[in-house]
Amino acid sequence: MLLIELLQYKKDHDNTLVPRRYEENPSLAIWISTQRTFYKDDKLSPERTKKLNDLGFVWDVLEAKWSGYFQELLDYLEEHGNTLVPTVHEENPSLGIWISNQRTFYKDNKLSPVRIEKLNEIEFVWDAQQAQWLEYFEQLLQYKKEHGDTLVSQDYGDNPSLGKWVATQRMNYNANKLSPQRIEKLNEVEFVWDHLEAQWWERFEELKEYRRDHGDTLVPVHNYPANPSLGIWVSTQRQDYKKFMAKKKLEEDGSKLQNLDEPEIEKISNSYTRMTEKRIRLLEAEDFIWDPHDHAWQVKYEEMCEWIALNGHSAVPWGKRGNDSLAKWAKNQRTMYKKYLNGEKIGLPKETEERMEKLKRAGFVFELDRAG
Repeated sequence: MLLIELLQYKKDHDNTLVPRRYEENPSLAIWISTQRTFYKDDKLSPERTKKLNDLGFVWDVLEAKWSGYFQELLDYLEEHGNTLVPTVHEENPSLGIWISNQRTFYKDNKLSPVRIEKLNEIEFVWDAQQAQWLEYFEQLLQYKKEHGDTLVSQDYGDNPSLGKWVATQRMNYNANKLSPQRIEKLNEVEFVWDHLEAQWWERFEELKEYRRDHGDTLVPVHNYPANPSLGIWVSTQRQDYKKFMAKKKLEEDGSKLQNLDEPEIEKISNSYTRMTEKRIRLLEAEDFIWDPHDHAWQVKYEEMCEWIALNGHSAVPWGKRGNDSLAKWAKNQRTMYKKYLNGEKIGLPKETEERMEKLKRAGFVFELDRAG
């Protein structure tokens, strides 16, 4: 009779693991427990043993539970590609606790060799601290997949603990407290160790976003409330670029030293800049504008060339077809030209001579009264 009830339980639950306190059928639970006790004490007949085995009867409940959790771990491995189940696993809290218990039992030499072997076969991580480190490393890989880099800021809203972990890796690295294995793993994903370097990359990503939104890299230095620090950073890049290029020119062409006095040479040689060839290439790939004033002049110069090509002259009229901006610019060029001819240098950019020649070649007329 009870064997038939066990058959019905298996049909309903797909197993024979009847709980000890099975309120729906207490007598079945007691009978199941009795069968295990008789089996353990070799008091169960071969006929009954065979019948229960044919049903897939579980003689060792603890082993069955362990196998069940192990299967859940295999499912996790198939889904995530690793066995780094968080200790606090929201989707399956009991699996996280089971994982923690396996590490504790292993540490206390209470885990059987068979179970150790099964876990080793799927590259189970026994060290809890190492497991936690690898969990964060996996989160870092996911961040890189989504953002294209590993530059997690310390105030990263989506995962604040990941930002703190990244900062800790840099701190441990600088203090020589990070193992060669961990350094190697982080290097493989192009981890940025230098805090200032990381900050530079963060701002660079913000610059790329600004360019996508605005179509240029002309971030206002003092009037960009959406990201005030970005404008300051952009200005710093321009200053560092000037220092870098000045030092480079001195190094490549010693003859230029003859045009400078000792204080100027010393100032250039000792100037500090974090600009590098790599950063220059990266910024220029984003059409970075090193000199906004020169850029503004070039824009107007292109407009003037287009005007001359369409109209055959450079006398841009005022108040006609919205040309006041170009007309004003043309007037300023003629004013600077007069100062240039008179030998005045105050207020004139260093590129004045080059610009004047460029305008002449484009057909720009500096003296309209003489040109008629």
